[in-house]
Amino acid sequence: METIEIPSLDSGSSAPSSSSSSSSSSSSLPVSPPSNNITCIDRKLYKAAVKGNFKEFINVQSIESILTPNKNTVLHVHLTSTETTPSLLPLPFLLKIRIKFLNLIRYKSIKQEPVSERFVQQILDKCEGLLLLPNIKGETPLHLAARYGHSAIVNLLIERAKVLLLEIESGIGAEKRLLRAETQENDTALHEAIRHCHYEIVEILLNEEPELSNIANKAKETPLFLSSERGYMQIVSKILERVESPAYEGPNGRTALHAAVINGDLDTI
Repeated sequence: METIEIPSLDSGSSAPSSSSSSSSSSSSLPVSPPSNNITCIDRKLYKAAVKGNFKEFINVQSIESILTPNKNTVLHVHLTSTETTPSLLPLPFLLKIRIKFLNLIRYKSIKQEPVSERFVQQILDKCEGLLLLPNIKGETPLHLAARYGHSAIVNLLIERAKVLLLEIESGIGAEKRLLRAETQENDTALHEAIRHCHYEIVEILLNEEPELSNIANKAKETPLFLSSERGYMQIVSKILERVESPAYEGPNGRTALHAAVINGDLDTI
């Protein structure tokens, strides 16, 4: 069977990353890729994952062991290779142009296929463990769905985690583990959604887990600071509306208020 080593799917999809300490009390997922992982993936299966062709996986055993060198699972491959028509957030014209330009540069080398909810559902039916399985950077499928604006997939993953909750031992449930999962940079799915200005996903995540607003990443960026710094005032308003006392700290002693002053967002002040 012909195999191909797959280059990193993260190099073109990573958001501007951060680094330093986290104020989060939540722990990273206690789930690790299997030790007998496959670090090169069959070309046919890789293409099937990109296109969302489940037929190629019907007779595949141990699907959780099919990993790229960066430990991307079949779900990671699909979600980083597909697109969703973005929701229309009422942003200033120049900000819309900036976001579109940055996305064009970030994803220009990747041919985008439509995301397939059915494929994600079928893969999880076959191996539900993929729901919580992170790649080498600690990114779960929820992180990637939030980054790429797949709002329907975000909903699907959360609902699947709620069902899984009934089947696991007592303690923190699958839903909370999924929502609070952090990457190696301590980014949650909420950080990813804000960084890429996916308002609908921000709303979904805050409705499910308001406490996400209090988690800072390694760069000490809280969700409120991150959205204020980037001038995403609709997201700032949503956080303030949904969470009574959200964390507002940022790096170097700055706060969301400092960021608003610098950006001239007088309405926020």
